[in-house]
Amino acid sequence: MTDGKLLKPKTIDSIRDVVIIEPLQKIVLNHKQYTFMKSKFVFLTKWGTNYTQSSNIVKNIWRPTLKVLGIRFRKFIK
Repeated sequence: MTDGKLLKPKTIDSIRDVVIIEPLQKIVLNHKQYTFMKSKFVFLTKWGTNYTQSSNIVKNIWRPTLKVLGIRFRKFIK
């Protein structure tokens, strides 16, 4: 994502497969039913637009979810 636009990655090494455990797959697919008609993205802002920076997803979705679950936030490993 650059300047709010989804672009092809610069290199083939930038493309990654992410393994998602089955229970989480079910949750994400269930959530997708609420956003599918609005966007190809799973998570949308409260205005119905896609997030343009991963830091906003962490701040607005990931951290609050962990807090509700009682799980301490840790930085992602790059």
